[in-house]
Amino acid sequence: MRPFEPRATPDPTPTVLLRPATTADLPILLDWMRDFYAHEGIAFDPATSKRCLGELIDNAAFGQAFTLVANGASVGYAAVALGFSMELGGRSAVLDGLYVRPSSRGLGIGTLALRLLQDVCRNLGARSLALQVGLDNAGAAALYRREGFSTIGRQLMTRPLDPVP
Repeated sequence: MRPFEPRATPDPTPTVLLRPATTADLPILLDWMRDFYAHEGIAFDPATSKRCLGELIDNAAFGQAFTLVANGASVGYAAVALGFSMELGGRSAVLDGLYVRPSSRGLGIGTLALRLLQDVCRNLGARSLALQVGLDNAGAAALYRREGFSTIGRQLMTRPLDPVP
């Protein structure tokens, strides 16, 4: 009689990569962006979003946009914008969007993407990575806390600026 050999269970952890976005990705990125903004209660203007994504894709000095790929399939996007903060030690990055399509959530893709994005920011010379999370988005806030993000005792305030004439 042969000894019992348990079957190996496949690792459920997806393989996640960040593929730099190109202008060919704009249609799907804009669809995901529309969904993300609707979920977060953010006004979505297709023309402005297309222009901004295009600028981010075309100008590495602004940051980078990525398509999230899990197990070979495109499942979302991320956008990182670059800036500078004397308080935070120099070059800084802002995670301006991290979206995983609903059918791909709950698999660890967001966590893995967030870790990859931190590596990207380090490689870009960023000393900090900031992000915004909706006050009513407890799931995302919990993810970010698990990954070491915290508030810094200040409230982000924003004022839109009119374009220079």
